Amino acid sequence: MKILHLNVLGIFLILISLFISSMIYENGDKNAASMYLLIFSIPFIILSIINCSILKIAERNYSKKTLVITLSFLFPLLSIISIATNDLSLKLVGTVGIIGFGLTNIIWAVSLNELKNKTSN
Repeated sequence: MKILHLNVLGIFLILISLFISSMIYENGDKNAASMYLLIFSIPFIILSIINCSILKIAERNYSKKTLVITLSFLFPLLSIISIATNDLSLKLVGTVGIIGFGLTNIIWAVSLNELKNKTSN
């Protein structure tokens, strides 16, 4: 998967998960969810670009399986750790991260596996 496609997919998934999670967090208040989207969108877009860059680094080092697995689980694992805290705002950030980064990494892994299967044939 090209880096631009992966970045656009990651940004789209993180913004959608941010809006949905904030709607759930604020009990359906669209104005508050829009405020969360406005405030948290820039940091999450930057984190999404970093996540996609890390995935491209892992894709180049595909022969080292442990490195690929470690790099692909980095941001979802940090999101799970932030969910385990007692702070409610960190739980929101963790929920958004696990949905956005998790889906991006799963889609990346599936496309990487299909790409490696096509090149081996």
